[in-house]
Amino acid sequence: MKIGILTFHWCYNYGAIIQAWALQTYLSSCGHEVFVINYEPTRSRLPWWTVSLRQHSLRRLARDIHFHSFRRYRLCETIEVLSVTDIAELALDAVIVGSDQVWNIKYLTWPSGKYNDVYFLHGDLGKTKKLTYAASIGHGGWRDYRWKEDLLSDIRDFDAISVRETVARDELAAFDVNSILVPDPTLLLDSKDYDEITQPINVEKSYIFAYLLSEYDKVRPMVDRARLETHKDAYMVAPSRLQDSTFGMLAPGKWLSAIRHSSFVITDSFHGTALSVIFNIPFATILKPGMTMMNGRVTGLLNAVRLDNRIVSSASDIVTLMNEPIKWDAVNGRLDRMRARGCSWLAENLR
Repeated sequence: MKIGILTFHWCYNYGAIIQAWALQTYLSSCGHEVFVINYEPTRSRLPWWTVSLRQHSLRRLARDIHFHSFRRYRLCETIEVLSVTDIAELALDAVIVGSDQVWNIKYLTWPSGKYNDVYFLHGDLGKTKKLTYAASIGHGGWRDYRWKEDLLSDIRDFDAISVRETVARDELAAFDVNSILVPDPTLLLDSKDYDEITQPINVEKSYIFAYLLSEYDKVRPMVDRARLETHKDAYMVAPSRLQDSTFGMLAPGKWLSAIRHSSFVITDSFHGTALSVIFNIPFATILKPGMTMMNGRVTGLLNAVRLDNRIVSSASDIVTLMNEPIKWDAVNGRLDRMRARGCSWLAENLR
């Protein structure tokens, strides 16, 4: 089949771009002709590098170069599209919306306040199948949403829906929409599949790797204490605090390597957690305070692989976990069962 993936491959986020590559890679391995639909909701008419230059940020420019290079050489993008009408003209057999927070209306709202209906495939795609794979609503919710009925009408037009978290499944069930729970695309692949895109980093000693998205001020002291108590180097990537990122802004392949070759990972990121599990690297995960729905993707994954004890709230918790081994054989067995569920759903709906 000729399949298009509509996701957040355009944003400067490691998890977003790696999951897009993972789904493309898995579907290609199944014999499909796969494309990433080149849609960006807020695409600027100016060249991408002008923003970095206007901000006089060399680190941001380096980040942008890394991500654009990955998209160019690792993702099979379509021509630029601006609407569902443009997607229809691609003459695809199926469009898969997802993964990532593609149904989070807090991220996808136009100035008018209406949701971005491109990610809900509003419009006529003819005979093209409309599917979602591991779609997430993030910390969004629709129950009090002004355009709820329009949104639900679009959702009910999908041929099959799969979601990444139980909170998304429950939200849909509240509106009598059936969905199935499947793993994030990164979990469809095993560790050796990532060899293709992993790039080496020049670190010789054993080290702790911290990947922090939003809890920098809370987690940085924890990282410092873990470093002091274990006498190990600690390297950090914090996209919101580029000036404090000891690794700078790594290329996606080097970010994977930073996780894969570390002795321990500290993160508040879903994909930082997921890749640690895939690579069998001991880790500690910090949740986002007061964000139950947003944390659902992390807690759901860790419950599924029976590693919910890796959720921490203090430096002492982290130090304790660094001395607690993980029974990876059991974890990998559970991962295999999750992977089989996702693969089975895709095979059933891509016929």
